[in-house]
Amino acid sequence: MKNRSFSQIILLVILSVICVILTVGLALFAGSYNANLFDFENLNFANMIPVLIFGGFISCVVVGITVLFVSRSIFLKVKNYLSDDNGGDKK
Repeated sequence: MKNRSFSQIILLVILSVICVILTVGLALFAGSYNANLFDFENLNFANMIPVLIFGGFISCVVVGITVLFVSRSIFLKVKNYLSDDNGGDKK
């Protein structure tokens, strides 16, 4: 039996990091429109707020769906482990 749970958890962590970096990067890009990128003195927060809201929502949906699949897989493995009778209590 392959150990897919660990790879799914790693996938969840990597996906979360990518979503956060992409959201913050797009917000900084939108906030620095008409100014140099990463020029924090000229950030336009009115441009950043919608990007952060929309990007945060999309990130939550993607990470939430991934959490559901990972937790289902882990739950099934735990259920199989707990219901596995090794022949010690058979009558």
